[in-house]
Amino acid sequence: MPEFLTHDTNQTQITTEVEKTDQLQHVSIHRTETQLVVQAKSVTLDIGAHSPKEGTGTFHMGDMDDPRIILPLGCRVTIDFHNWDEAEEHGWRLVNENPPFADQKSLNHQPPAFPGSEIPPTRMGNAKRTSFTADQAGHYTYFCPAPGHTHLGEYSQVDVSPA
Repeated sequence: MPEFLTHDTNQTQITTEVEKTDQLQHVSIHRTETQLVVQAKSVTLDIGAHSPKEGTGTFHMGDMDDPRIILPLGCRVTIDFHNWDEAEEHGWRLVNENPPFADQKSLNHQPPAFPGSEIPPTRMGNAKRTSFTADQAGHYTYFCPAPGHTHLGEYSQVDVSPA
């Protein structure tokens, strides 16, 4: 579980967590393509959810918002998820569905792409952890299952590559 600073303010806690999400092990960060390419059979991704001033939520990792994640087939993925938004709940879910989406409700009813590949909406300051194995090649979408967040842009892609 991610470490939290309990003796400081929420802002210090969030700053510490942001720095942690920007330092990923065994991952190549491609900022121009907004991609994270995992180069190991197991990886821990620290993901922070926040709501920028425009009102659209984003997932922050690797010093980028909503990056495409490329995983090798069979990769064991651990997600350390942090909600930094002071006003909204956020979660993380991976499904075998690609945009455009009919609506948030139908997307939320899609089963997770892999067992364990979801974190239900959680309140500000909370952190959750889940793990899953990306054992089937394909194109997937991660999104926030909180009502309306996907249509505000809080989603991106995961590619599981056989090579």
